[in-house]
Amino acid sequence: MTKLNLKGTTFNDKIIYPKIDDIHILIDKENTILPVGIYNELKNKLKENLKLNDEIEFSLISKDLEELMKNDVKIDFRDSIDEIYKVILDELNNKTINLQHESLKRVKELYDNRKIDDAIEIFKTIEIDTLSKFEFEEYKLLEFKLFDDKKKFFDGYKALFERNHTKLKELYFVYLKYLEDIRDDKRPKKLIENIEEEFFNIEQEFNRDEKAIFYYLRGRNFYARGEFLDALRDFKKSLEYCSNEKLLASIYNSATNSFTDNLFFDEAFFMANKAFEIRKKLKLSEKSDSLSLIGGIYLKRKNFKKAYETFKEVEEITDKKDNRIYNYLVKSTIMLGFYNKAKEYLNIAKKYDDRLGFTILAEMFLIYKTQNYEKLFDYAKENFLITDKKSSFDKVVLGWGYFLLAQKASQDEKYLDSYKFLNSSIEYFLIDKYILEAYYAYLKIDKDNEYSEYFLNINKEYNLKGEFDEYIKKHSSISIEYKDTFGFSSSKSNNLENFEQNLDNYFLI
Repeated sequence: MTKLNLKGTTFNDKIIYPKIDDIHILIDKENTILPVGIYNELKNKLKENLKLNDEIEFSLISKDLEELMKNDVKIDFRDSIDEIYKVILDELNNKTINLQHESLKRVKELYDNRKIDDAIEIFKTIEIDTLSKFEFEEYKLLEFKLFDDKKKFFDGYKALFERNHTKLKELYFVYLKYLEDIRDDKRPKKLIENIEEEFFNIEQEFNRDEKAIFYYLRGRNFYARGEFLDALRDFKKSLEYCSNEKLLASIYNSATNSFTDNLFFDEAFFMANKAFEIRKKLKLSEKSDSLSLIGGIYLKRKNFKKAYETFKEVEEITDKKDNRIYNYLVKSTIMLGFYNKAKEYLNIAKKYDDRLGFTILAEMFLIYKTQNYEKLFDYAKENFLITDKKSSFDKVVLGWGYFLLAQKASQDEKYLDSYKFLNSSIEYFLIDKYILEAYYAYLKIDKDNEYSEYFLNINKEYNLKGEFDEYIKKHSSISIEYKDTFGFSSSKSNNLENFEQNLDNYFLI
């Protein structure tokens, strides 16, 4: 709703300045109130200033204004033409305009299909002078999407879209998804806070599509911080507003992780398959991400042969490779006992960027399975325990890396080392609220040695049993609570409540 101060003359020639609180601009609608001369002047001004190929139709509507005119108040639209122009311009800025520029349309299509290199090639050929104002803003948004260093340039683009709230929201969403995809552990939370502060009331200031995207992205951020209940609540809200299948598949894909990490494998398998089928139908390259999730479920269920077969399929259908799929293939082949094959996949994984440390963890796992503690410790000293390297590693990588060192040290009767590494493992797990993993690590380490008191103190210091019991209390009902939301049948057995009894059935690394 927009407000305007207009000049008017009553039937007895008295000048008034009524404040109109409910001015609305409808784009592509026939004019109803404005005098023909004023209307045509505004259209010409818009066409010229915005470099439009075609004229834009619009209509100014207001119940307050109509009521004044019914009471014989003559409105001096000429006096307020500049103010009316600004109102129309703001409305146009917040309207999604269909792109007419063929190259720009093609770049957008290629980007949406994750064909980034092809998108960049065409993008470079676009002449800025040929673009209308709306096409230029779309051009700048695509430019931001195609930038590698988004962290460096975000503020500049944000200033560019200050008056265009639709583009500003999309810019926020693009940046937030980028940060979540690279697993940035700080910026997404701050960015979400900025969005909530800038727009104040999400439910009122966002349309349905924007709300669906916002809650989906906020849910992903909650998940990344180990706040699974908040994540699922946001995924549910996103589903309530979601109106397109591409986003629907993404919601199911992300929600899968919350159930997998809580050992609800049947539910997770159902949702990952649903995401995969939607993406397969839409011919989206992201179908490989869903298939990778399915492989991860097989892996945690200890169906290593099926996991390996699934990850091989992912490798075959993925256009743009990274180290993630090869890290999974390393784990699968290790668990099948194919250590030479695991080395082959590890060598491929090393060709890709490993800023977060997952390939280093995969190699530690191979050494853990095939060599002694001294070999594992020597490798860790060079690749894992270095402070500068470690600062960028994902917390779950640090948790499992220290656990492997603790477990191997214990097996080789280096119990004091085992204690120190276990303590670090649990500390890192708890930073991102990996309660199950922390408790698993504690229970799996042999504590029957001369340092048993040290190990038992870890439980007391971190209140592991208490944290675990509280976690089970909060999370064990998510299958029942969300079965209608996601459409699965809830599990007959509660894997979480049987966690301690069935510890050896879980492959959590």
